[in-house]
Amino acid sequence: MRKIILCSTIVLTSFFFTNCQKEKPNEETPVKPTEKGIPATAYKLSEDKKTLLKWNDNSLSTIDFTTDPVLRNVTHIAANTFSGCTALTQVKLTDKIEHIGEFAFYKCSNLSDFVMSNNEHITKIERGTFQDCSKLTYVKLSPYITTIGILAFADSGINKIELPENFFSIEKQAFAGCVNLKEIEIPKNVSDISTAAFEDSGLVKITLYGTFPPKLRLGERGAGFISPFPPSLTDIIVPKEATQDYRDKKEWHYFAAKINRHLGFKPLTLSQTEFMINEGEFVDFSVESGNGDYKIVQSEESKVIVAYAQEQNNKARFRLYGQKKGATTLTFIDEISQTQKTLNVRVVTPFTLTPNVLRLSVGESKTIAVTGNGNYQIAATQFAQITYNATKSELVVKGLQRGNEEVIITDTFSGKRLAVEIIVN
Repeated sequence: MRKIILCSTIVLTSFFFTNCQKEKPNEETPVKPTEKGIPATAYKLSEDKKTLLKWNDNSLSTIDFTTDPVLRNVTHIAANTFSGCTALTQVKLTDKIEHIGEFAFYKCSNLSDFVMSNNEHITKIERGTFQDCSKLTYVKLSPYITTIGILAFADSGINKIELPENFFSIEKQAFAGCVNLKEIEIPKNVSDISTAAFEDSGLVKITLYGTFPPKLRLGERGAGFISPFPPSLTDIIVPKEATQDYRDKKEWHYFAAKINRHLGFKPLTLSQTEFMINEGEFVDFSVESGNGDYKIVQSEESKVIVAYAQEQNNKARFRLYGQKKGATTLTFIDEISQTQKTLNVRVVTPFTLTPNVLRLSVGESKTIAVTGNGNYQIAATQFAQITYNATKSELVVKGLQRGNEEVIITDTFSGKRLAVEIIVN
């Protein structure tokens, strides 16, 4: 038995199962005292004969409450009443039935025909009512049914179910394990779809008619969550005008890539894609346009640490931290639209010159300390000669003739340019 799942098939016009193997009397004629029905040993009733407590005869294949002189007066079917009645194939209920208890038809593995009249008393299919009814394939619910309970149809043979206009709630694992159920239509008034409602089912397509997204309940599972839907689900169809509302709604956002796929998605636009970051420093960028779920993939040895910064003005912001000098490429992915952007990142050592004003005499040599990335371009000079020392940690400046000039030094890796003023006396 499933921890929480669904059952087979049913046709519910207002109650469930359909007819029995008995010859029907004329229902317009009063029942005679001598009228025969199903033997009393086949079942157990409450003292007031209003509640069917247990079905004892597992040999009967059809049970018609409407033609039996005793069963036609039953108003309640207790929990587990028909549980395990594997011979049962057809059931027809009267409109007097006010309640059907939990697991009432659990493991009725051959039940294929279930008929209820349009009974306004029953508004919920209780927990496990048709669980493991593997021959039950089609169900049309009564217009008064508003809720399908936990495990109500779990592991049943259902391949089609019609929900009434005023239906509003699908509880936990209501259709779990219904591998033959490929599509379902959800009426506009549905307000709640609970945890694992369609877990392990064969659901491929779900159509919702409500313009306001119903509440999706996501259970916890480790670091992730338990989805109401199976991995097989590929399409969630909603009213066109409600597309973005569904995609943006917190719980539905996890399934945004499946919602009205034919309508396309927001374009992915970033505030920038080219970055230069000093080692030990960071730079922020934002998503100007996108669909809300993003990841960044780094193509080589980590030179950058990526973090989600915050959200400002409804724009997601990310932070890149320069961890190690070098060039790297990141791929920014919109997981909803599967659009990608390439981020080109260079992590550099900060470029500095100390001092940035140097005074010296003709023939005199002095040094300028350099921090940077090891390769520098020195602009042509008129009054001095400038060279590197062996480690390129210093510039050696020698005065050639009197005069002042500003010399531009470029760090070729970072592209940063700095000016140093040289005064030769």
